[in-house]
Amino acid sequence: GIFILCYIILAVFFGVTLLMLEIGIGRHTGKSVIGAFAKLNKKFKWFGYACVIVPIIIVPYYCVIGGWVVKYIATYAVGAEGVTSGIVSVETTNAFFGGFISNTWQPLIFFLIFAFLTIGVVVFGVQKGIEKR
Repeated sequence: GIFILCYIILAVFFGVTLLMLEIGIGRHTGKSVIGAFAKLNKKFKWFGYACVIVPIIIVPYYCVIGGWVVKYIATYAVGAEGVTSGIVSVETTNAFFGGFISNTWQPLIFFLIFAFLTIGVVVFGVQKGIEKR
């Protein structure tokens, strides 16, 4: 529980603050993240590069976890044996997940499904909806 508490505190104080900082600087300068921090001060150009590199590192991790979620949703929707009964033993869960991640192609396929769904939401939802002017 203490981990979750620390995570929430850090996410709220650092994550939200940095997000507002990036949005504010971006709107004020009208430039990309690297150009915005460079325009603010040449010493901060490195921070713009960090703001680009960090999501590139984090996104594949979340796509893997998202792929696992898509797999579980698909399995539940199809009604695999033991999944829809409401009571699933730990052994069954461990065997299911172990079989899934030890397969060569299934994790990759569900990773790609999640990645393409995310790309679709960004392209058709954000660029043509939220960010449309």
